[in-house]
Amino acid sequence: MATKQINGHGPDTYFALIKVMPLRSIATARQLAEAQKMIDRLLARELDVGEEEYLDALTDLVEKYESNTCDFGDATCAQVLAFLIDDRGLTQQKVSDGAGVAKSTISELVHGKRTATVELAKKLGVFFGIAPSVFIDCE
Repeated sequence: MATKQINGHGPDTYFALIKVMPLRSIATARQLAEAQKMIDRLLARELDVGEEEYLDALTDLVEKYESNTCDFGDATCAQVLAFLIDDRGLTQQKVSDGAGVAKSTISELVHGKRTATVELAKKLGVFFGIAPSVFIDCE
């Protein structure tokens, strides 16, 4: 895709993504799954400015939906991560690859042998499209 400016609002890749999946409030689990698939596709490659802006906005919409519908209560970080992996039909390897984190680190988190650093929480937050604090404030 080209990266020329359109009306000073960023590369036209942003608008191309809007045509594929408009940025709207997420109201259903199906819409959430579609948004997560788009996030996964974008995270799998190097992005230009327009794609990054789109990803940021889509991630905000996912975060808003999940903060309103997903209450992890007193769950541990291990339980939260295990739930997210299972709920989205992922494997630890897919999370490792998508978040750019060693598989051994994901395994240690899931089994409660390790806690998340701020940097790790940020990577997981971006990957899952949720607030990084979910991985820090859950214990």
